[in-house]
Amino acid sequence: MTRVQTFIAWSVVSLALLASANAQTADDIVNKHIDAIGGPTLLAGIRSMQIEGATTIMGLEYPYKAVIVDGKAFRSESTAAAGSALVICVTDTGGWMVNPMVGSSPEILPADQAKGLKSFIYVADPLVGYKSKGLSAELLGRASAGTGVSAYKLRLFDNSGTDTTYYIDPNSYLILRSERTGQVEGQDMDMSTSFSNFQKTPIGYTMAYQSDFDFGGNYSYTVTYSKVTFNQDVDPQMCALPK
Repeated sequence: MTRVQTFIAWSVVSLALLASANAQTADDIVNKHIDAIGGPTLLAGIRSMQIEGATTIMGLEYPYKAVIVDGKAFRSESTAAAGSALVICVTDTGGWMVNPMVGSSPEILPADQAKGLKSFIYVADPLVGYKSKGLSAELLGRASAGTGVSAYKLRLFDNSGTDTTYYIDPNSYLILRSERTGQVEGQDMDMSTSFSNFQKTPIGYTMAYQSDFDFGGNYSYTVTYSKVTFNQDVDPQMCALPK
């Protein structure tokens, strides 16, 4: 084989490999992600998750706990030293919160804020079962996830304004970062979350034990988990609006 023939042969192989890489679809990435965090059978068996940890804001750490009833409800509490607690409850139909900075009475969340938090009612991330949630996925190629990794960039969206971009590690297929624009106090704000300290839980579910939230540079906070349990009994009234 001449040098020219060798060059042509290698060129054909390279183009074939490139075409194969580019042929990867959004569903290919999502399916590998689902396998990476535990697989569809394991995920289908998770009914609820209980979390204990801490929230760090401006260098101050507060105890944090949360309960998720998969697909139905999410409740979190962050307790300050004085005993006052920030409580957020979200269900599949709406939500409310108690913010001790403005009072002790629960306030109904505006529809746009409740919608922005609705993904919290699922144990797994929104990519899992996204079609059943009325969402579409689009693979946007590769991009930096801010960690030096050239991650898969995947957009998840619907016709009602939900639009989130996920950066997925090409080796582990875990989500490194998410970005979206949402409403905060009536104003559009860019919001991002970076995920780290991934651990496999005793039941085999792999998840990030640290999440760093940033709201367009206006404020940020970090949530870290110290204990996670699954399928414990949950108070069915945990998100009932206090009277």
